[in-house]
Amino acid sequence: MPELPAENRSALVIATGVYADAQLARLRSPARDAADLAKVLGDPRLGRFEVTSLLDRSAHEIRMGVEDFLSGRATGDLLVVYLSCHGVRDARGRLYFAAADTDKAHLSSTGIESLWLLERLDECRARRQVLILDCCFSGAFAATGRKGEGEGELWRLLVGHGRGRVVLTASRAGEYSYEGQALPGAEITGSVFTTGLVNGLRTGGADSDNDGLISVEDAYDYAYTHVQAHAAAQTPQRWAYGAEGKIWLAHNPYASPTGQPQPASPGPPVGNVSAKPSTANHGRDPHTLGTDGPDRLFPQKEFREAVQRSRIRRRTVLLGGLAAAVGVPSIVLLSRRDHPSLNPAQKSGLPSLSATLNAAAPVGKVAFSPDGKLLAAGISDTATTQLWDLTAKSAPVNLTAEGAAVMDIAFNPSNANMLVVCGLDGRIRLWDVSNRTVSVTIAPPLYHQTVNNLVIEAVAFSRDGKLVAGGDNVGRAWLWNTTTGETTTLEVPTIYMNANSLSFSPDGKTLAAGLEPVGGTQDGVRLWDVGTGRLAASIPGPAWVHSVAFSPDGLTLATGSENGGAIELWEVATRKSIAALAGHTGPVNSVAFSPDGKTIASGGIDKTVRLWEVATRENVATLTNHTDPVNSVAFSPDGKTIASGGSDKTVRLWKVS
Repeated sequence: MPELPAENRSALVIATGVYADAQLARLRSPARDAADLAKVLGDPRLGRFEVTSLLDRSAHEIRMGVEDFLSGRATGDLLVVYLSCHGVRDARGRLYFAAADTDKAHLSSTGIESLWLLERLDECRARRQVLILDCCFSGAFAATGRKGEGEGELWRLLVGHGRGRVVLTASRAGEYSYEGQALPGAEITGSVFTTGLVNGLRTGGADSDNDGLISVEDAYDYAYTHVQAHAAAQTPQRWAYGAEGKIWLAHNPYASPTGQPQPASPGPPVGNVSAKPSTANHGRDPHTLGTDGPDRLFPQKEFREAVQRSRIRRRTVLLGGLAAAVGVPSIVLLSRRDHPSLNPAQKSGLPSLSATLNAAAPVGKVAFSPDGKLLAAGISDTATTQLWDLTAKSAPVNLTAEGAAVMDIAFNPSNANMLVVCGLDGRIRLWDVSNRTVSVTIAPPLYHQTVNNLVIEAVAFSRDGKLVAGGDNVGRAWLWNTTTGETTTLEVPTIYMNANSLSFSPDGKTLAAGLEPVGGTQDGVRLWDVGTGRLAASIPGPAWVHSVAFSPDGLTLATGSENGGAIELWEVATRKSIAALAGHTGPVNSVAFSPDGKTIASGGIDKTVRLWEVATRENVATLTNHTDPVNSVAFSPDGKTIASGGSDKTVRLWKVS
């Protein structure tokens, strides 16, 4: 497997989301996007860059930081500079990057002129420079949401006189007007372009030829495809000046040893990003999802944070947003030649693909009703949960709540007519399945303070159906009593987290959350005492944990994460790792125990569903019919059927003998 060139690799990440000038609307995701990119670039398995971050700094601090970063460089160094902020032009058309203390009335003295930055780059001795700009390039936008004119002028501004320089730029669709008023029908939107860049590097998806290395061009192509795939009203740009040969951004640890190319895929967003552009955007960048007051712009937000991104929570999903029309999926019975690929270790008679449920958009989550008669699928690009009656094999019912792009779903284990759905709008809805109506809408504590950017990432029901647990993108977890309506906020350390997945222990006494470790924490899983609401324990996990599941006896916790494609088994009592099930060739998005606890099903970004025998730790089956990442797996209550939902817009049903 080829390695990255032996060279000094340094990256400067600059993000500004909070501005002193009221004319510069606050941006909610620059810190998140920048931190997520910094995390990937600095990962020793991936980019291997030495990363310096400047977040919400003054113009003077940014200028000093840029000069310090560029000075003393050698010709063989590779430098990456990333900026996410407002871009503003003065009356003469000159482009400025806005800092925290920028005054639009005095741009020349309080802003950072693009020509100043380019001159500093020209003076730097490093012959390989990558400049990434995720910001506005003008102070006004057309009514269609397209950025201002002047691409030719922008070319002259950005190319400068540097040597071996590559410039990547992104334009984003709008969420608010310049005055900060919500546009009719606007959706919360994240940085789709940065999400694409991050996903391509983190998952190895940008390595289209599977040679083990990702170039700047590879990363850009992947991000461009990601933007187009999510119907974003923007056109990323790439320019190269004096560049000779390829500039390698990252190593792909998931490359196949055979070196056979893998099909390119735009992949899921690391965060939850609305793919629906608004109809206008007058002068601001609509970064989203993640601050709770000025003190919650987390510099550590080594982001995706979320969502986002590309929360395609990289549970792959999750692009939350409203799709245009949801179509009517149908059950398709498969011919005998449409069958799963079996691992050599698999015994005859193990899973067979029995049906495919076609959806109009990527499927983020699947769940069986407690009687096994219904199957629900959260359609991640829409505000719709689709519901199939498996006994009737009829067309699905669409449960749609306007504005509530689906993030997670769960049935009440004691009531097949109660389905909980959480969404991008920061609310939880309890659906009465029998009459297709929302019976209760839950707004978590402090909802009114974060109404524009709160995302409920995960939900879970206790086994007795009395409690609903929720986890959001600003560090909170809480319980809601379905009988009394009482809400209990769980103890959360000061260190930020995203609760990507929640699971109650069978006895209902413990709640587990799979996290994104950020801000220096190494917590991968947190365990709460449900009775007291106190944090009982943490399990280390430097890799992003996408899914957690308790075994039926409550003694073991399984986690699916980005830890090299391995599923970790933990002894709950001691919080010690007892096994690692290796087989997936990329991040694991979902894990589930069979009702008898003898088997684990898993789904991954490598497009496979795998079954594991718990006793022997053996991978007994590998199911390969999905054509895009698998985001969710679930066992039916009788253990005879496995459902898997994927970004290929299908739910697959597998019969287990």
